[in-house]
Amino acid sequence: GGMGVVRLKPLGAGGGGGEASASEGKGEPSITHDEARVDVLLPSGRYKHFDYMCPGNVLSDSHDQQRVFDAFMPRRIEAFLEGVNVNVMAYGQTGSGKTHTMFGPPGIMQEAGLRRFGTSLNPDYGLFPRGLLDISSRVRELNSGGEGEIKYILTCSCVELGLMGMIDMFVSSEYSFTELIMDHMRSTVHLQRGGKGVPPTLIGQTEVDVCEDADALYKVWAALATRNTAGTAMNDTSSRSHCFAFLNLYRYNASNGTVRTSRFQFVDLAGSERLKDAHNGETNFRQGGFGADENLMAGLNTNYSLSMLSRCIRDILEARRKGRMKSFSFSAYIGDLVPMLSESVSGAAISAIFVCLSQAPSNTTQSGIALDFGRTFSMLMLRPRVRPEVKASKVKMQTAATLAAAKAAVERGGRNKYLPKRQAQVRDCEQRLAVLRRLKEA
Repeated sequence: GGMGVVRLKPLGAGGGGGEASASEGKGEPSITHDEARVDVLLPSGRYKHFDYMCPGNVLSDSHDQQRVFDAFMPRRIEAFLEGVNVNVMAYGQTGSGKTHTMFGPPGIMQEAGLRRFGTSLNPDYGLFPRGLLDISSRVRELNSGGEGEIKYILTCSCVELGLMGMIDMFVSSEYSFTELIMDHMRSTVHLQRGGKGVPPTLIGQTEVDVCEDADALYKVWAALATRNTAGTAMNDTSSRSHCFAFLNLYRYNASNGTVRTSRFQFVDLAGSERLKDAHNGETNFRQGGFGADENLMAGLNTNYSLSMLSRCIRDILEARRKGRMKSFSFSAYIGDLVPMLSESVSGAAISAIFVCLSQAPSNTTQSGIALDFGRTFSMLMLRPRVRPEVKASKVKMQTAATLAAAKAAVERGGRNKYLPKRQAQVRDCEQRLAVLRRLKEA
């Protein structure tokens, strides 16, 4: 099934120095655990028990970034290089250490984007920067390893999903927030929601070659540094959007003219939050009208999207139990988060979720909710397969046809509701054709 991993945040460690539970650092932790079980002391005084099946899947607060990576990432990286799609997510309440686990401590991506650390591994890096450095190094070795008929290209995309919809973070790193809003976010990212037998697909996001471009790593770090964060009463640096970092591996076999594409998706889900505590009791957004607190609206949006994800997972488990998966559809779930994670919840990708927990007594209820979500996720049935090899000539022909049709639609212009989709198709097809040309020329 899906892998659920629990990571405990040290009691008293702050979120950017001011996460609310830091003030409780002198108290006793509300959580006890062993390698496969977590017990949470609830406000009622009783314990709630959560079993995580596999020994070693509950990480104490003494695990550093390197130990977490070494324990869970090498096998997933191998699968990705062999052509299997992989998804890794961080989940938990605000201030529980999700962004620290996925990317690193507050401000580290900005520092990395300013070239403070060069291209070497920083000990504070989280799962994604460590994974990117490891995988890009492996791809360079594969390309120079003497297999002349096999060539690889590794690209990276970064997208955040929040109140403003989906934003290409490589685009947002080049413009001010006002410029992004005035020009419809200058982003052509579009989610094709798919249909029966056709999975949802994200198109139009910028893809940066992280092996050939000498400055690519700095571009990636700088893009991730633009993520929308803000202070709340519970966390000084609370993420106000879901953040997706994608690695796309293109493998070209010159002997038979085929290309294979696999994707590694890293997701730092925005933290669920108790709105009353996070916003000092001011939770009536209707009184604020259009000028209502944007942080409050972001919190509401996050909580709702996470509730849709939880509902979807439970519905899938029920559909599998009753043998009704053939008729299951993701279209019933409002918002873009569920379609973006459809491969994980449907079992089409190797998936793991890192449930991050605060040990502060005041957070026990939220910790219990997060643990329940992770345990439910662990029940999902995974059926990942190696991605198929497709004739490059066929991909080129189909992509060129889609590009021509999309360009024609864009040139016609007008107030067409499908125009953003067509713009995304143009960008997506142009990038795909450029990758195919480079693979054949390599």
